[in-house]
Amino acid sequence: MRAFLLSHPGLLVSLLLVVGGTLVCGLLGFFMKRSGASLRPILWFASLFGLIVLPQFAFHLTRAISGSQSDAPRAAALKALEQSPTPSPSPTSQTTVSATPQPPRPRAEAAKELFGPDVDPALILDARAMFGDALAQAESAHFAAFPSGESVLIAKFPGPTEAEQAWVNYLRFSGLSGLPGKGDSHRGFAVTRPVGDRLYAVPLHSVLWVGSGPDDASLRRRLAAGGFQPPDRAPLEGVDPAPEPTTTHDAAAGPRSDWSPLTRLGLGVALAAYMLFVVAFFLKGASWAGTTPAAPHLTPVPRAELESRLQAINQQEVPYHVEALPESGEWSVTWRYADARWVDFARVHGQRGSHRLVLRFDEAAHRVRVTEYAAAYDWSAGAQGARIEWKYLTGITFFHVEHRQVLGLQLDGQDGSRPKISAGYRFNLPSLKAPLIEVVTRAGWEWRPVAWNAPTWLRWLTE
Repeated sequence: MRAFLLSHPGLLVSLLLVVGGTLVCGLLGFFMKRSGASLRPILWFASLFGLIVLPQFAFHLTRAISGSQSDAPRAAALKALEQSPTPSPSPTSQTTVSATPQPPRPRAEAAKELFGPDVDPALILDARAMFGDALAQAESAHFAAFPSGESVLIAKFPGPTEAEQAWVNYLRFSGLSGLPGKGDSHRGFAVTRPVGDRLYAVPLHSVLWVGSGPDDASLRRRLAAGGFQPPDRAPLEGVDPAPEPTTTHDAAAGPRSDWSPLTRLGLGVALAAYMLFVVAFFLKGASWAGTTPAAPHLTPVPRAELESRLQAINQQEVPYHVEALPESGEWSVTWRYADARWVDFARVHGQRGSHRLVLRFDEAAHRVRVTEYAAAYDWSAGAQGARIEWKYLTGITFFHVEHRQVLGLQLDGQDGSRPKISAGYRFNLPSLKAPLIEVVTRAGWEWRPVAWNAPTWLRWLTE
């Protein structure tokens, strides 16, 4: 299992994301539960995380399994090439053959499966010592020359990563990386060599395939003869020849080049629909996660009464000011940065940021839509208060608790010096919103944060 994961880095990364995301969500849920916060945000985040990561994990897992399945018969054929041809049993020993295990695959059969029916098994060589360190990690590598002047190199590696690295090393070793060829590690690299023929090198899952021939059509024929499917948009002219009925195509080499335009269009539409679904889930789920429903069994009060109750919050000992914005019909909840008492409180406790809330009232639905904005303090303003620099960072803050303690060294005449916590500070954003949420919900209205103040016709997507 370890070797399988290491040979498929995409699968390994997606698996680590799944495991790490599960642990993080579990820890956050535990701390939120202990602090009395709603678990809606963590449920929404875990679901969104799963929508993004799980399809990638499934894709990489399917790709890895498919590639391993396609590599299995090739690995067996390459292993058979390393064995001596099995001699035919003599007539006198026919009675004992049936009691012995089946002989290994004949070398000629394996050679024709990998290189095509016109290959001469006697001309197939072990290539691991022919290309220096380029094939140092290869489990097996064989080179076949044909009477037509064509040649094919097939090397099997532990995984796709090693095959791709061998592809790079081979091009460097042969001096082809500096020639004006076309392609990359996903599509393969095709180049015209100084002798005039064409060469194509491509990693196909855990196999490196390198072929040479007079033109691109001959290279495509050689690929098809060995049961290899070149990647889509391979830098080879011409069209893939019809595959032999007995060949096995490399499903892990990339998108199938024989997909019809209608199939490609359908896949594109499906992907776009899924992305739209994820966006809608993000916006609507975020709003749901931060929503606090109205207190049960209460008749919603008129908007004027609710506004009056909100304005009464200014009489409480809270570090923000609630005020109406007549020009827009909205209400703003802003830090009291003009009040020296609260500025000193923030400065002493080391606060460097705050939040601004904009409230919009929906009388028909008895709903208060809330948009949050981030702010930064500039303490250089001096005794007149802090200058607020509003950043246009809008979103929904579900859970923000900051706890700070200062460890000082205190001296006294009896016990001498001893470490002691001399100052502490705790900032809990939900507790600062609590008076606002309580006023709204006890008035029979719903408190609903929104990440984006969308127009009415688009609210189906955002809340």
